[in-house]
Amino acid sequence: MCTGSTGVYIGELIWPKKKIEENDFDDAHLDPEAEEIIRYIHATENHEYLIKNTLKKSQGLTHDVFVPIEEPQIDDKPEEELTAEEWQAKNKYEELKSKPRHVFIKEVVREPWMHFFRVPKLGSYLAVELQY
Repeated sequence: MCTGSTGVYIGELIWPKKKIEENDFDDAHLDPEAEEIIRYIHATENHEYLIKNTLKKSQGLTHDVFVPIEEPQIDDKPEEELTAEEWQAKNKYEELKSKPRHVFIKEVVREPWMHFFRVPKLGSYLAVELQY
């Protein structure tokens, strides 16, 4: 692996499934009223145990990658009338908007909101939103 990662896994954001009846419509199994979950669909060799596992919003911080970036509330001022703080907030927003959203944890065992499916190991964690 080019990154030196010990494990890589891919999850998809889905709605939980619900029981359907024989005469239901094609998408009746989806529950858009429920909170979305992440279902893991691919993993590297030592992390296959994750496949088909799900992660709720309340479990850890991976779902933070889907939180939209808030646009700064700057009135319709011309750029030359912006204060230094407004200018900085606008530039920061444009920078964040141009990059893929991500969550990075430098040391997972020190992060109380980290969720583990097995025994925690030392290392970092990076979640990146991929849209295709």
